[in-house]
Amino acid sequence: MPLSVFPRSRTVRVPVDKEQVAIRQVQVTNRARPLVGRFVITVVITYCVASILSALGSDDFKKRSEQAGSPMEKMRKHDQAQDKAGRPTDHWTRQHEALSRPRPSSPSSPSSPSQPHSAGAEADDSQIMHLTLPIWFRERRRRIQTPQDREWQDFRDLMLDDNLVVEIQKKAAHVVLHVCHHRADLKPWLRWIEYTGRTGVRFDIAPQIFSSTVYEVPCVFVKPSQVELGWRALSPANGARIERIFHPVVFASAFYAGFQAFASKSLAITAARLNKALSAPGDLLRVEVHAQTPASSQADKAAVSQQQQQQQQQQQQQQQQQQRQQQQQQKQQQQQQQQQQQQQQQQQQQQQLQLQQLQQLQQQLQHQLQQQQQQQQQQQQQQQQQQQQQQQQQQQQQQQQQQQQQQQQQQQQQQQQQQQQQQQQAAGLMLPSHHTFSWKAHLARAQSMTYTEALNAARQVFKAVWMLRQSAAMQAQTPGLCMMKGIVTLEGRKGRIRLDVTAYYSPSTNSLVGLPVITSYLVIPDPASWDAAAAKHSLPGKESQSTPPLTPPPRPRDKDAGK
Repeated sequence: MPLSVFPRSRTVRVPVDKEQVAIRQVQVTNRARPLVGRFVITVVITYCVASILSALGSDDFKKRSEQAGSPMEKMRKHDQAQDKAGRPTDHWTRQHEALSRPRPSSPSSPSSPSQPHSAGAEADDSQIMHLTLPIWFRERRRRIQTPQDREWQDFRDLMLDDNLVVEIQKKAAHVVLHVCHHRADLKPWLRWIEYTGRTGVRFDIAPQIFSSTVYEVPCVFVKPSQVELGWRALSPANGARIERIFHPVVFASAFYAGFQAFASKSLAITAARLNKALSAPGDLLRVEVHAQTPASSQADKAAVSQQQQQQQQQQQQQQQQQQRQQQQQQKQQQQQQQQQQQQQQQQQQQQQLQLQQLQQLQQQLQHQLQQQQQQQQQQQQQQQQQQQQQQQQQQQQQQQQQQQQQQQQQQQQQQQQQQQQQQQQAAGLMLPSHHTFSWKAHLARAQSMTYTEALNAARQVFKAVWMLRQSAAMQAQTPGLCMMKGIVTLEGRKGRIRLDVTAYYSPSTNSLVGLPVITSYLVIPDPASWDAAAAKHSLPGKESQSTPPLTPPPRPRDKDAGK
């Protein structure tokens, strides 16, 4: 394990002193080693350092350092205490009264069923050192709230103030109306009923019957006389943080979403790289490593020298052959140049003859074209005169037709305007039902990505889901919250919409926690203004993919929000 934590540097030893080493191609591969050992050691060292720093910065350590003063100060304090004590018997009477008086239980004392509470009452709290062990957490049994609890008192004050209850309901209705205008399934219905701004609100407010959960953590109590192991209650803030952050369901859902994002992107990258590798040529480079060991005897050295001489002779022979080949190539090049010159001269003569023939043909064609153009001009003049007479007659007919068409267009425009008004009231703009993507573009995008980018995307998804689940847990488990469950009615000229809404309100901060949630809705048409023909062509259910219009619908006034 220590060797994996502190690895050696990668070096290669090569002999240099009068020895020959031939290395052609070398490929160095990095062997993947498991990082479990390093991770465990890092976690243990970090925890030890953090526990030492927390112990040094705790209030108990500061109190002990203040108590440990110089001997002169202790003697002076002891003399002052004896002067104030009076008789020696008064000290024992005070101690007897302190021991006989019942000591109230504190949340910081260990509450374990196997350990008595008297052990924590014997020693002074200032002399006890707490070493928490965050190995496991447990919950205390919750109790029903009593009139003495702060949460119950806040709820009672809220219900006694009628004006505050009305303001809270108005605030929740205003937020719900804003959510409705931005939902694709509710926005067409608001247009269809012709929402007028009148809103009906009715909420029931209920507190949490049971008190908030108290979490306990294992703790080591270090006392001057003994050391004990028990459970220590955490503060409400730390307990809520543990419930929201370290809850297994929240962490599991966020981890699953992040892992799914990483798997999808990594599979796309792998598929793109495999496609590229299969389409690439199959010639691969071979890596060969050849090293000669130093000769250990004279016979080996002689063999090496003979091999070198043979290699030199072979090289000389090869050079001579190359020179002969070069001479032959030069002769062939000279012959080819002479042949090319003769061919060029013949081609030039042929081109001159062809040019002369072409010039004669062009002159003949020009004479014929001029004669034809003169004849065509005379015919065109006669035709133009006839066409002018016909055009005058046609213009008169067209003027009559245009007058008739204008009358028809005016009628059609009026009909179209009526249809557009009906369509705009019932539906918005449509998006295309599907999108087409190019497979080549997708492969190019996947090839340009790396696994680190996929890991970063997975981390972002994990963080986003974690924050959403934490907010949901905070909305449901925060101490002192009141649940608001009721009905919001949106009234229009052609009907009304009934919304079932759930919200959470904090009396301590006097604010809503999160956005209200619309659990369900019901569209109730007005029988007097019901138009089946118009509703058939403008059902909002057909436009689940519609985009919001460019001009948003009018928002209701504040004075009408509570009606």
